[in-house]
Amino acid sequence: MANRAYGREHRVGDFLQRELSALIRSELRDPRIGMVTINEVRVAKDLAYADVYVSQLGRDEPEDTSEARADLLHALRGAAGLLRSLLAKSATMRIVPRLRFQYDTGLESGMRMDRLIHEALAKDRAAAAQTARGELVEPSTSVDGAANEIAKAEDNAVSAALAMPVPGAAS
Repeated sequence: MANRAYGREHRVGDFLQRELSALIRSELRDPRIGMVTINEVRVAKDLAYADVYVSQLGRDEPEDTSEARADLLHALRGAAGLLRSLLAKSATMRIVPRLRFQYDTGLESGMRMDRLIHEALAKDRAAAAQTARGELVEPSTSVDGAANEIAKAEDNAVSAALAMPVPGAAS
């Protein structure tokens, strides 16, 4: 008997994640899409829709990040019908869920927090080295600033996680 904790919607989500990754890579030729990673697919209990969380790496210019995200989502949402029809051909399901693409900022937030932690640790090590050499160390606000940045990044990550739609909940 099937494990109830890992129900059909999870199996369908895993299937859709694998298939969509392959289809986006092989079938879509839109230059706005580029290197897309499908981080997660959450399928509603009634299998009517699937929220597809994507991210895109390789964008180093922070000033055009929001515009690039909007372009990516616009391209994927425009291709959702094609992707759904291609999924229907390869799936043995009677109904293929409607695809709703969302941008997942979790990876970027994690990388940013990691960078801030490393910067704070490097500044702390430099201050400790100065103290060990007997040099006078001014109280650094930069470490406190990095700690504040980390706290803000954590708050933003929690807020983003809480803002994600819950599958099966009324939209």
